[in-house]
Amino acid sequence: MKTDTLITIGMLSKITHVHKKALEYYDKIGILPPTYVDDENGYRYYSAKHIYLVEAIRECAELSIPLKQLKNFISEDGSQIDLLPLMDLGTTLATARLKEVEQHLATLKSMKEEISYSEDFLSQESLQYATVSEKTYWLTPYAGNQVSTDYHVHLAQTKEQMRKLGIVPGYEAGMLTFWKEGQPYSYSYQSIDKKNATIKKKQVVVFPETTFALMKSPNTNHQAVSETFERLRGETYEKAIFQTEIFAKKYDFESPLFEMKSTLPEASLLKQLQQMV
Repeated sequence: MKTDTLITIGMLSKITHVHKKALEYYDKIGILPPTYVDDENGYRYYSAKHIYLVEAIRECAELSIPLKQLKNFISEDGSQIDLLPLMDLGTTLATARLKEVEQHLATLKSMKEEISYSEDFLSQESLQYATVSEKTYWLTPYAGNQVSTDYHVHLAQTKEQMRKLGIVPGYEAGMLTFWKEGQPYSYSYQSIDKKNATIKKKQVVVFPETTFALMKSPNTNHQAVSETFERLRGETYEKAIFQTEIFAKKYDFESPLFEMKSTLPEASLLKQLQQMV
């Protein structure tokens, strides 16, 4: 075949400002088929149409359209590209990325609100009270310590298990202990994104709106924390203790503080938890 009217891959690289290695990769995955390949030396030759095709490929790359999928929209000889369905694919992918970004922004907003709440919480010295709206959590029996490596491994495994089931973990996590007839029962808890709140799994528990007594503490011994609540309130009662790390403006990895929440006497949430065992 005469190559007088064709251009080499090196020339195509100079014209399009795309590295030769990238053009070779495009050929390898089937989206830039050369017009002619010399059997003797393996040189690739291209025609003018490929200049436009390379520009289209670059545009798709900038739009984050997977290059390997372009093969489905390009003719065998590279002379035609099916633009409308390709743009439909790009729109679908961009919409999915936008949704993911919106989820990240929502998480960041919630975390900033939590930091603001924590700063206010840390400024208070006395026992506090707060009503927490209905929330959905993933509960797993766990009797470890929240400041241990084992806890963080456990939490990572829990989140991975949730994601495999299509459940999006929220940002709130911690430890929970409740008592029934004097016997303690301990769990880890991980909040669930609102869109997954109706999923039916034995690990998924919806906590009703509940009023808690709150205090900050470096102590993660729930029995000792329970006794402190009783001393501050001046009464002995069965309760559920929720423990979560406090994330202030500056977080101390070596000496974390915890928000401890205790249900009040006869709380419906405690009765709900006690029915689990």
